[in-house]
Amino acid sequence: MKITLGPLANHDKLDASGTFMLGAANDGIAPPTEPVTLAIGDLVTQLPAGSFHVDELGRFMYESERLAVVLTPAGPDTFAYAVKLRNADLTSTSNPVRITIAIGDDRGTTTANAGATAAGTVPAAAQRCRDTPARCV
Repeated sequence: MKITLGPLANHDKLDASGTFMLGAANDGIAPPTEPVTLAIGDLVTQLPAGSFHVDELGRFMYESERLAVVLTPAGPDTFAYAVKLRNADLTSTSNPVRITIAIGDDRGTTTANAGATAAGTVPAAAQRCRDTPARCV
């Protein structure tokens, strides 16, 4: 997971990827027809059923101005995920970062460590830009 702090609040970026496996009691997932909830740290995004589509490679895709999510079948009951979040305020995010994906009535949670800038402290140069944006022009 990589978090990049922008010069101002709400200009931060997050890139995360990994895999998840459905549990034995799952009933399968169908992101195009089920609601999807994605929680990364304190940020929660709820996407209604119909938000995802299937591309020509069989991947489940969602894309908006701020968020892109790709879920790729990777084996029996196993999926790879890739998440790109833009224009967020991630300064309070700290390691380990909790990631929860819920698709319909199936959900899973994991944790991941982000780079040093995600440890809840903002580097001095970034903090100066946020406090006094005119100094960063």
